[in-house]
Amino acid sequence: MFAEKKFVTEHTCEVKGQKISYRATVENFFLYDREGEKEASMYTFAYERCDIERTPQRPVLFAYNGGPGGASAMINFAALAPERVKVGEATSLSMTPPYEVEENTECILDICDIVTIDPVETGYSRLLKAEAGAKYFNTESDCRSFVKVIAKWLDAHERWNSPVYLMGESYGTIRNAMLAGMLSVDLKAGCNYVNLSGIIMLGSAFDHGQKAYPIDTPILNFTAVAATYWYHHQSMLPARDVFLKEADRFAYEEYLPALALGRRLREEKRTHIKERLTYFTGLDEETLEDLNLRVDTYNYPAYGLRKEGKVLGRYDGRFTMEAPKGSWDDLEEEDMASSGLMSAVQQCFNSIWKKKLHIDLEDAYRPLCFDICADWDFSTSTAPIKSLAQAMKRIPNMKLMLGCGYYDLLTTMGFSQYTLDQFNLPAERVRMEYFETGHMPYLGSKECDAFGRSVRAFIEWN
Repeated sequence: MFAEKKFVTEHTCEVKGQKISYRATVENFFLYDREGEKEASMYTFAYERCDIERTPQRPVLFAYNGGPGGASAMINFAALAPERVKVGEATSLSMTPPYEVEENTECILDICDIVTIDPVETGYSRLLKAEAGAKYFNTESDCRSFVKVIAKWLDAHERWNSPVYLMGESYGTIRNAMLAGMLSVDLKAGCNYVNLSGIIMLGSAFDHGQKAYPIDTPILNFTAVAATYWYHHQSMLPARDVFLKEADRFAYEEYLPALALGRRLREEKRTHIKERLTYFTGLDEETLEDLNLRVDTYNYPAYGLRKEGKVLGRYDGRFTMEAPKGSWDDLEEEDMASSGLMSAVQQCFNSIWKKKLHIDLEDAYRPLCFDICADWDFSTSTAPIKSLAQAMKRIPNMKLMLGCGYYDLLTTMGFSQYTLDQFNLPAERVRMEYFETGHMPYLGSKECDAFGRSVRAFIEWN
């Protein structure tokens, strides 16, 4: 693991009816301490089109998942790579092998090169000095390691004059926001003046580990709860867009002041609020009283389909499974969407992609490292959302996409909308994109195609 490694293979794929050739490169980059000794090795997976003359206008996209402690396998092999894991209809995803891969016909490789990065101690990336762990397992240091790897990759591939885009999912959106500032002006990161052309946020989580937003989370998350209820009962309800507009209006005009009043809420008004909550969530009066009217994404998975004896997935409210026997209080369910896709990606990687990419490493590829998550320090000198806002002010052409899954009960569309409304982001350079999914906007073959089209439209947006 202390040696430089580079595995290069050449392939062809079909994108939007066009056959193209590309080069796949898996390689590591070292990070050093002040004495010049190696203390970490970080791996990248890159896909570069090689059947055309490369011009300065051709962009490169750097992408990663979150966690923290998550490798970039899912954003790579389920969303961006020229071949992706075959999942068919998302909710029928098999939890057991055999799995297959299929061509990603909505891959953006025809217009943009793709690089995914695995953080230290995930994928094949490793900490080479145990005592240096504290230096990498916090938000600011993690981001500085990404700045260095991005700079090293641009150097190695002679791409300093290319438009640069970032894509991060979940915790990766925090990384995105901090990198927006660090890439251009942070002296400690050792790389300056990379002004980003655009950032794609998938499942935004800017406030995690920061001062909480000054609004009750049942309000922020209410449209996601309503959307999940709609998905499972849509034949009885108005069209989704109509229903969600109604839910959003109720949340801010009636639900918010009702929760603020607490025990001062008049009985007739409380009765009205319960009736409206039942309409939007399906929860009965007894359950609503037990919850003290606070319906949120942390409790709705346990109660939303309780009458049917099922629990909902928090990562993706489309998924259900039979409820376990016993108490319903503080139910900690296994998440079907996340664990199902992760299993498919990992087993396809070990059985198919590792051979296809000629990766000759004895070490195991780690999709997750839970030890990192447990001790992570999320504190930052500048709040991530402020770092993002400052970068967009400083770089007047930088674009932003906030991607939201309707049925994401972990990082909700209401949170993203509130962020856009409150933090002075330039609306003319921001796109809100909604996906027929949950936390992973590419989960499902049709859904992944729609995701690819949205990313393409964003990169081509002038």
